[in-house]
Amino acid sequence: MAGLSRGLFVNAGIKLLGIVIGGEFLIMLTFAALGWEGPASPWLATVLDPVLLALIVCWPIWHWVVLPLSRAAKTAGYELMLLSRALEQLDDGVIITDRAGRIEYINEALCRMMNISENDVLGRFIAELEPRMNGPDWRRSFLNCVVRQKRIWREELREPRWGDSKQIVVEHMVAPVRSDDGHITHFVTIKRDIAERREMERQLQHAQKMEVIGALSGGIAHNFNNMLAAITGNVYLLRELARDPGIPPDISDKMRERLSTMEQVAFQAADHVRSLLAFARKGEIEVQPTPLAPLVKETLKLARDGVPEDIELECKVEDMTASVDASQLQQSLLNLVNNAVDALEGAEEPRIRVSLTQERIEGKDYACLVVEDNGAGMPRHVMQRACDPYFTTKPVGKGTGLGLAMTKGFVEQCGGWMDIRSEPTKGCAVTLCLPLAEQDSQEQETAPARPVRLRPGTRVLLADDEPSAREALAEALRSMGCKVIEAFDGRHALERLANEGRIHAAVLDIVMPHMGGIQAARRMKEVCPDIPVLLLTGYDANGQAECAVREGVCEGILNKPAHPETIAEHLARLLPAES
Repeated sequence: MAGLSRGLFVNAGIKLLGIVIGGEFLIMLTFAALGWEGPASPWLATVLDPVLLALIVCWPIWHWVVLPLSRAAKTAGYELMLLSRALEQLDDGVIITDRAGRIEYINEALCRMMNISENDVLGRFIAELEPRMNGPDWRRSFLNCVVRQKRIWREELREPRWGDSKQIVVEHMVAPVRSDDGHITHFVTIKRDIAERREMERQLQHAQKMEVIGALSGGIAHNFNNMLAAITGNVYLLRELARDPGIPPDISDKMRERLSTMEQVAFQAADHVRSLLAFARKGEIEVQPTPLAPLVKETLKLARDGVPEDIELECKVEDMTASVDASQLQQSLLNLVNNAVDALEGAEEPRIRVSLTQERIEGKDYACLVVEDNGAGMPRHVMQRACDPYFTTKPVGKGTGLGLAMTKGFVEQCGGWMDIRSEPTKGCAVTLCLPLAEQDSQEQETAPARPVRLRPGTRVLLADDEPSAREALAEALRSMGCKVIEAFDGRHALERLANEGRIHAAVLDIVMPHMGGIQAARRMKEVCPDIPVLLLTGYDANGQAECAVREGVCEGILNKPAHPETIAEHLARLLPAES
């Protein structure tokens, strides 16, 4: 310790020698002065010399030698106790070895970390417990770092615990202990368990990745939904043209059937965009009470076309209603069935079971939708990453790595959770737990759809910066009896409002150059407070539309692509219409 250094002992020895020599010299002078020297008085010299010497040097030795050594010993004892307590209470494991690598000390934290007792390792060489240290490359690198460059050796590795085969992630640091003359006498090794830190870093990276995906998906959603709006608008117009009496009925029916399929696919694509936004937590899902049994059965009918005939597809569902987004659940179920089909490749008697049961978990009722297969299953390390975005074990071009991640995001937004159970060669079971909803005792039947016809002469101001979407919607509204005044942005819409006379309603896209739909709506309300405004959005990144509704800036919001008849129905509620 610092209090008992070699310099302190040397200094004490010099003082002691000086005191003894000085005392003896003083006695000799005293004897000479009193005439007690010589052969006449040998007994005086023999008896009195040590007695007088003890009396003379007693106080100086106590004051200048014993007390400093006693203080240093107390200080050293305190420092040793403090160091011992600090080492024992550290969370990091500490090993002290001699120059040859023989273990002389380990602390309690290392015993817990490596699952071993102190008696099992003391006296053993550390290389016996960590075989990598016997490698010539490791020894060469270690000696170059610690001995020649006099630096601390650092490495990060995943190693098994000494007491069992469980692996831990540790940061391994080794520092030399040098004597006063600079020679290495011992090595101090510190092992720090960094598994928790690595997990936090992984979560941070995941959050950053999700932020990037969210920003990317928002831009994609806006542009893609605008394109889908143009497609659905033109499909609607073509389907109306197919009703022309001049077209033979059989051809007209086939045309309308094909166009209906195109329209259905377009809206399915919009659902995919919504799923991407829900996965990235950038979009709001429409959670509402949904009867699950008919939805699951209908979805499995669609999925059956993509399931090979040799795979048995079983379905067992109970009637119940859950609070979910129907389109999101349908897409999630299709993804799970497709994953099960891929997992069954090469399996004997391949089988997929889909079950829907009601379970009570922690005092609350849930609908548990389970998709189970008897395929290859997943090893533990794959199952742990199965829900990571863009992680897939499928070959390039066959999987995106987003299916399970999007499903998990959707289920959590509904207030439920997803559970995956799988073992290699024993198949996989994915469970979606969704909160049940109270079903109304009186179910209302939906009124049969009928063509919407607005009041003739209704003047609608339509503003959209996407020409193809604007033109298709304008033509569709004109076919329903409206007179449509088109504008290519918010500023242009205000000019048309001022110059075109009376406008009965306005349909505005939210995101437009120069002036957006919400700002334009505010200006319109200042000029014409009674004009109803309907907002269209490809993607409302900041939730501005909801604020606009609460502030009374607009009377409604529709997400693109919106069916022309849906837009007409909203206008019909705001204005008198004829059917």
